[in-house]
Amino acid sequence: MIDFIPLEWYTPVFDFSILWLVLRAAFQGFNGQLFDAKAAAWKDTWAALLAVLIIIYMGLRPINNIFGDTVNYNSEFKAMQADMHILQFTYQGEWVFNGLMMLFAKYSTIHYFFTLCASVYVGGMWWAVKRFFGNNHYLPFLVVLSMFTFWSYGVNGVRNGMAAALVILALSMQGKLNWQIVLCLLAVGIHRSVIIVIIAAIISRYVKRPQLFLLIWIFAIIISATTGNVLANLLSSFIGDDRFDQYLNSNEYAEDFSSTGFRWDFLAFSSLPVIIAWRFISKYKFNDETYNWLFSIYLIANAFWVLVIRAEYSNRFAQLSWFIMPLVLIYPYCMKEFWPNQSQKTAWALLLFYAYTFVYNIVLH
Repeated sequence: MIDFIPLEWYTPVFDFSILWLVLRAAFQGFNGQLFDAKAAAWKDTWAALLAVLIIIYMGLRPINNIFGDTVNYNSEFKAMQADMHILQFTYQGEWVFNGLMMLFAKYSTIHYFFTLCASVYVGGMWWAVKRFFGNNHYLPFLVVLSMFTFWSYGVNGVRNGMAAALVILALSMQGKLNWQIVLCLLAVGIHRSVIIVIIAAIISRYVKRPQLFLLIWIFAIIISATTGNVLANLLSSFIGDDRFDQYLNSNEYAEDFSSTGFRWDFLAFSSLPVIIAWRFISKYKFNDETYNWLFSIYLIANAFWVLVIRAEYSNRFAQLSWFIMPLVLIYPYCMKEFWPNQSQKTAWALLLFYAYTFVYNIVLH
């Protein structure tokens, strides 16, 4: 366990480290060095080292309620250790996560278990980015790390983060259907909510029309804004899942949210990749099959969140699309040269992408 860093500084150390890396990358961009081929190998090595450092730092964090659900996972872990008769493997529910916790409760410690969780989350995202972007994956990985929810889903919504990382890794395994199926099954066994992203991926793989999904996304905003919580209640009744119903209808932790109702702030944040992606597709005629697929998945998953936007736990559904957001944001900048001064424009884009994180994680906290 890392206990030499004061608890109140543990998360800020991560936030300010990412801030420094973003500013350093932006400085390189303004100097025209962001896509320097000579530095590519060094940056890729640094991306791997950065992933390892974050895994260690995240996995060996102290057990404290400052890290949200960390204490709840620890309580469940201790309960398993105390009552050995419950250490029975089951295929019901989220069997992968429960099975892993059972094994570590019996043979290891909570800190090694959290390190494994961080390895799946951070390592999975790093591997996926490396597969999507090849030898120029440092900048995309930095954009992933700079999302304002990245740290939270490593220490609080642990299962969500692990499952989403495996699904994104599955998306990167194009042409390897067996691996995609295995990774998706494991992801569902960790957190069932990722079924939404998997369904979105299947639909958009065969219906290759991002324009259609954009219209659906806009229509979802109109419907949600005019019908209130009616759709959330209908979805809850239709799906019939206890946890889904809890996310949509529970008021138990409403006081923990800065605001409830129709989240225009989150909607504005979710609109950024839509605006940028559509600009590249329509104005710059960026016709990339992988990018169109990722953009379509984002639109479908985000449209689902929009329909339940008033729910107390709607941020958990928003996060299903936000996990894909960094890829949608940075992909065109790294895959094709659009302007002579692309390095400088990418630097400005990087600062724009990070602005929400800076305000939310540093200024307001």
